[in-house]
Amino acid sequence: MKYPVIHFKKINWFSVKRSIKHWWQRRTRGFSDDETWSLNYEIAKFTLPRLKLFKEFNFGYPSSITSEEWNIILDKIIFSLEYEVARYKGEEKLPDNPDDFSAYFEKVQEGFRLFGEWFGNLWW
Repeated sequence: MKYPVIHFKKINWFSVKRSIKHWWQRRTRGFSDDETWSLNYEIAKFTLPRLKLFKEFNFGYPSSITSEEWNIILDKIIFSLEYEVARYKGEEKLPDNPDDFSAYFEKVQEGFRLFGEWFGNLWW
């Protein structure tokens, strides 16, 4: 009679301990240490869907600009956050022409600059 061979995987106890620690941190304070490793991605990932919904529900705009200008600003911010999320996942779509790289990255930086500039107006 042949007995089946059972292969046991070696358990990486350090990973198990770290997973439990991060789980506990998420339960007690709402986030874990591993989320600070790439904080720019975590902020973009958190903000992007909420900002898209904000744009959809938004009924107002800052008094110093028009509604059309506000929508353009929100679109630029959303573009930059989408770029950041895609870059982290390795799914970024860069321009085909290398000459367009600088203009593309200037557009991304402009969106981040506008995010900081208009951060206090993201409410309704």
